[in-house]
Amino acid sequence: MSPMDAVRCRPAICERSYRHVLRAIREIASVLLALGMSMVITGCAALGARLSGVSGPIAWHATDLRVVERDVAGAKRDLYAFTLVLEEIQGTAVTLTHAAYTISQPGVNAAGVSGQKAVLWKLQPRGELRHPFSFYWYCSELQCQDWGPTAPWWNIILTGTDDRGQPVHVTIDLRLPQNPPGTQIRRPQEPPRTPQPTTASAPTVEGHAA
Repeated sequence: MSPMDAVRCRPAICERSYRHVLRAIREIASVLLALGMSMVITGCAALGARLSGVSGPIAWHATDLRVVERDVAGAKRDLYAFTLVLEEIQGTAVTLTHAAYTISQPGVNAAGVSGQKAVLWKLQPRGELRHPFSFYWYCSELQCQDWGPTAPWWNIILTGTDDRGQPVHVTIDLRLPQNPPGTQIRRPQEPPRTPQPTTASAPTVEGHAA
């Protein structure tokens, strides 16, 4: 092959190389697009409502979501209430004796408020237990009128034993929707200067905005 022939071949070689590079770029772009879409979907799922799950021998879900107005310490509050349903799914009786919880919401208080209490919740094999929960936020500062979403996120840890004496640990990560079906969350009314916590047989928890 003469030098002139070699020169004539170079455009074809360059064209083939260009096609290979272009194909590789397209493949990389497709992978990056798929990865980006996956991250978006995962992020949206993480930010959205989460009303059910399974932890250890317990399947759980939230139902009867509603906002109700109640008098609390001499002031009307909008309580976000729901019923937590626990179902034993492994065919072993379970007794839960302790509940710890943290309630947060980035629109109001990202750090959240925490508490714990002794309980005595017994589930028969394949049995079901229902327990009511409710929560409200309040704020005594004028700047807190510009809140973001106020629906509470609950992280609940239940511990106890099964009928064989084995420890049971149940983690519930519950994110309630901003507007439950058929209701609208309203802005909490301005509270008195020294609000008192409520007491109830079911956890009725108050939150403070920073």
